[in-house]
Amino acid sequence: MKSLILLTIQRQCRLCHAKALLEYELHLGINLN
Repeated sequence: MKSLILLTIQRQCRLCHAKALLEYELHLGINLN
């Protein structure tokens, strides 16, 4: 049961990281152009 919760948290974190990375790249792109 505990491992299931950990897996869910990891999945959410991965989604957050992907979103943050996308926004960061967009921010860099805007600054460079």
